[in-house]
Amino acid sequence: MKKFYEVRIVNEDRQHFHKAFLKEENAEKEAAEQNARIRKDSDKTIFIVKAHVFADSEN
Repeated sequence: MKKFYEVRIVNEDRQHFHKAFLKEENAEKEAAEQNARIRKDSDKTIFIVKAHVFADSEN
């Protein structure tokens, strides 16, 4: 099994892709940095980390 971590922008009821990382700590760091930056401008937008798992290819 392989994992990647997606940083998503959440604004009210909408979500959008921001960046993807292979390491969870890198994704968490990016989300924290973006949340600190955006907190000054908008209280309705947040960045979250979403993990994705997929099976290894046998080919």
